[in-house]
Amino acid sequence: MKHTIMLFLAGALFAGFTAELDAQKKTAPAKAAEVKSQTPAIMKKLNDAANRKNLAGAQAAFDELMKQSDVTPAQKAAAHYNLGRTMQAQKNANMAAVEAEYDKALAIPEVSNDVKLAIIYNRADRAFRSNFPGGGIVYTEDGILKALALNQEAAKLPGLTNMQKINASKRVANCLLELMKVEEACAELERAVKLPNLTWDEMYEAKVNLANVYKRALEYDKADKLYREVLDSADKEKLHVHKLNFLYNTIAGRIAATQGEAAARAWLKSQPRTENLIRNREYSAKEFDKFIKEHEATLKGTDPKKVRDRIGAINGLISIAIEKGDIAMMQDAVLKKGASVYKEDANAQKQIARRLRGASVGRHYMAGNLPMKLATIKLALTLEPGDMKTLEEQLRVENLMRKHADAKATMETILKHEKASASQKLYYQAHIAAIDGKDAKAVANKIKALVKNAADEKLRTDKELANVLLQAARTAHSMGKDAMARGIWEIRSEMLVNRPKPTLKVPFLKDAPQDITEFIAHPYIKDPKNLGVLDFKYGDNLEFLLLTDSAITGRTITESTAAEPTKFAAICDHQGVKILFIMPCAPERAAQLKKGYGGYGGFEMYLAMGFDQPYHCMLIDGPPRTKVWDDFNTQYNNKDFRVLKAYDNYRSSFKITDNCVYMLLELDWTLALNGIPTDGFIWEFEPIHWENRGRSWGGSVSVHNRSTFGHLIFANMTPENRTAIKRSLLPKAKAAWNTEMSSRTGGVVEHWQDPELGDVQFDKEVIAPFRAKYGAYAAAIKANMTDEEVNRIYDEAYDVLINTKFYVQQLRVDYLDKLLTEEE
Repeated sequence: MKHTIMLFLAGALFAGFTAELDAQKKTAPAKAAEVKSQTPAIMKKLNDAANRKNLAGAQAAFDELMKQSDVTPAQKAAAHYNLGRTMQAQKNANMAAVEAEYDKALAIPEVSNDVKLAIIYNRADRAFRSNFPGGGIVYTEDGILKALALNQEAAKLPGLTNMQKINASKRVANCLLELMKVEEACAELERAVKLPNLTWDEMYEAKVNLANVYKRALEYDKADKLYREVLDSADKEKLHVHKLNFLYNTIAGRIAATQGEAAARAWLKSQPRTENLIRNREYSAKEFDKFIKEHEATLKGTDPKKVRDRIGAINGLISIAIEKGDIAMMQDAVLKKGASVYKEDANAQKQIARRLRGASVGRHYMAGNLPMKLATIKLALTLEPGDMKTLEEQLRVENLMRKHADAKATMETILKHEKASASQKLYYQAHIAAIDGKDAKAVANKIKALVKNAADEKLRTDKELANVLLQAARTAHSMGKDAMARGIWEIRSEMLVNRPKPTLKVPFLKDAPQDITEFIAHPYIKDPKNLGVLDFKYGDNLEFLLLTDSAITGRTITESTAAEPTKFAAICDHQGVKILFIMPCAPERAAQLKKGYGGYGGFEMYLAMGFDQPYHCMLIDGPPRTKVWDDFNTQYNNKDFRVLKAYDNYRSSFKITDNCVYMLLELDWTLALNGIPTDGFIWEFEPIHWENRGRSWGGSVSVHNRSTFGHLIFANMTPENRTAIKRSLLPKAKAAWNTEMSSRTGGVVEHWQDPELGDVQFDKEVIAPFRAKYGAYAAAIKANMTDEEVNRIYDEAYDVLINTKFYVQQLRVDYLDKLLTEEE
């Protein structure tokens, strides 16, 4: 993924629509002046509902507004926008309906620039985010280019204020930076700096935007110059503290990086309103003595009006103790120095306990200091005994630290707690059984009794029993009771159904369909025996569990009530393997998909071309997007493996009918570098269709879970049919050979002949014979070859021709090894 330089986008799109309200007041009929207009109040109601994402409230306010006789066109445009953005904020929003509302707003001639900008920026931001369709794994530029065009459109709107122009430039520059066009981004922001009649606030935004880009482009001197220009032009005594501190911290950081921390502090001391910034730098540098003295002096105070200051001093000492990793200091601050404060303020203990809990959970660096974390939790319990969440956190840390005796005591405390749930009691009793137990069977029997007699009948199930046994086995393992852990695991394993691998034949068809339309019409898919079914819900399934105790009753496994499952058929021919997925679809949804709206679940598929082969992961979006992602690589290209490349060695196509969606996946035989399959040869395959929250063929409990891959079993792979496959592969091998011969096409052979960049001796001794031998095979590959010639050339040369680069690499290694290690 390319590294990006991002601008910080902040601030609301616009403050409101006051101009429209003023216009409404001016155009209201004079004779009705005594009747107060309801429109402003309704507009506010609509805007508030939109801000709260309340669709029902927004729709009601919108309908009410449209009935008002004095609503202006500009207000109608704002209303359509507010309704649209509320619809967009809903889960699984209908974006077609959202866009329709935005289009209605933009179609009104009187629409304000505020609304225009809000809609354009909304669309631009969505396009920008679409640049990472794979959750950050996949990167494309399409979304950035679209966002750039939209932001440039916004910048050209007539009548923009200077601040709107500055914001538009920032957005345009952000897209240019994403495309790594740094100079163009800087030029865009420089134009914003030169806008006429800028107020100081506008100048601040324009120059800081440009300086931020200079800084990210590592042009620190240019950035520093701009930051200082802005600061020097400001009224430092009146400037808002956030803007002032941003400038101070940025400039001081540059000084510290170039001249040292002392110089940075000296500069800050020469500026007004910097006391807190200097203190922050002292604290960050862990110069704690000064702060400890101040806190201790505060605690010696007796003014009842300043008790909050004394609570703050305790919190300050706690923070320093945590930073220093000093448990004794923290205990002294909480238990001794804080004792008198707790007598002054009845709520002080709760406040300090809350502070300790927050520190134990929120401070990420405490994860590496479990003793400090545990001490913090125990102090919180000392101040507020019996707090359930704190007890649970204490138990979690004790388990992490393998303090099993302490964990047992904590669990026994929780079991007596009035807030302990039936589920907690069951699990903690099971953990205690594992801690105390010595025999796996005895522990398992005790756990079975606990499940059978659980206070909540919903816990009296085989699934819950399996879960509790698993937790008990983990507890035993963490204690070093390996034999007991294995025993409990084996008892649990007896509950699991040993489900056989799903299998599907992949016959070689001489009359195989050549495209998706032919495949859909082919008689092969009419026979249910030829279809695999994606009928396992993704994740752990209740069907895995088998009733083992006749005393446990009431577990019923029902058939799925979801839509008809996805099915698939697989065949092969001389070109490759073809897999057709058949996905029943409601007519209404199919009609939407045909129009390009809505969406259908995508596929995540895993394929290993043999038991001992690395697997491929294919990601394919469903319609209307129908995008194929290059696969997740489990191995780099080598002579036994090729990375999948969309529309090169694999491809997909879709067809939507009135009640079904079809997807054809085609895999080229060039991927089968471990050999053309024979009868009974197995490829491992697991398709997961992310429709209806995920359905799989093999019963996948997690992605990349190879143990659940099903089996594709090849059939009708007669010598004649295998020869047909070889015949189709040889021209591809010849093309691969020819590519490697010339450096102009990126080949690895020709350049060895270069007297300066290559190695003429290596070429003469090694490459020339290699080139002559396999070049003759390549030249013999022609359209009119006999079956005997096809089999001979394939068997003797295909592997080298298709893998020339890797063979030449090995020849070079062998040559150098001999040259450099041979004794003189």
